[in-house]
Amino acid sequence: MQVLIAAVVLLAAGGIALAFRNRIRYQHQPIPSPVGYVLLAAGVVTLAASTIVIVPAGHVGVKLLFGDVKPGYLPEGLSVINPLLGVEKLSVRTQEYTMSGVAQEGDVKRDDSITVLSKDGLELTLDVTVTYKLVAEDAAWVFQKLGPEYTQKIIRPAVRTAIREAASEYDSAKAYAEKRMELAERTQEILLDRLNTILEKSDVDNAGLRLQKEAFVIQQVLLRNVILPQRQRQAIERKLAMEQEALQKEYEIQREEKEKIRRRIEGEGIAERMAAVKKELTPEYLRFKGIEATMDIAESNNAKVVIIGGGDDGLPVILNADRD
Repeated sequence: MQVLIAAVVLLAAGGIALAFRNRIRYQHQPIPSPVGYVLLAAGVVTLAASTIVIVPAGHVGVKLLFGDVKPGYLPEGLSVINPLLGVEKLSVRTQEYTMSGVAQEGDVKRDDSITVLSKDGLELTLDVTVTYKLVAEDAAWVFQKLGPEYTQKIIRPAVRTAIREAASEYDSAKAYAEKRMELAERTQEILLDRLNTILEKSDVDNAGLRLQKEAFVIQQVLLRNVILPQRQRQAIERKLAMEQEALQKEYEIQREEKEKIRRRIEGEGIAERMAAVKKELTPEYLRFKGIEATMDIAESNNAKVVIIGGGDDGLPVILNADRD
């Protein structure tokens, strides 16, 4: 609109300069004719520029005519429009809103963490990040009904309400440990319900009919940190350590049981082998092997005394006969 006004001013100034070039004087000299033409040319160029708008990548343009929001939107890139239109640019990229207890980390530059009560009545402090994006087709409706500051008006309070409702369904120990992801998913479900409720109250035309606007896409809710009271946190950590120790002992018991089974099977195998060998070791076979061994010893160069038939089983008795 400002460009259009500038164009009108330039055109008017150029027209006046040409129409009254002989009557209008500057420092007692008539205004030269080229000045009027230059002003007219500048006015035409400015008027042409007022019909062109460039929407940045990842944005859409909301069309305004004297403050009235027009349906539809301008896509990213260059568009030719009515010079009387104003354009408000809104992002349709994925955005994130962080509520953190660390200063300068979240969108609010102070402690902006969320304090909730768990199912067992303990107080938890949560750092939360939600990622979302504006639906391009509903950008004009959002701008008209909610305004450009929709994050502070809608997203932030809805997230804080949803996380408090979700946390009340979980015990503090589970929310701190194994149920953290489930808590985040439950928060996202409640957040969608709360946003739908808010939008339903605004999503009505003059005739009282629903317009079926989606407005936002909630992509993910992230629990970045869950802080318990120190005493409770230490108790949970001790409990988790004991559980890990119990699991380790159970594993060791299972390992010993498997080792016991392995040894029993090994012993049974050895016993079966010994039984088989025992059947083969008859007295006659043992006596024969003894005779063979005696003959081998008798033929060796070592000094010994061999007494034939000296043993209880009839085998020779061998005595060392070292002559040192």
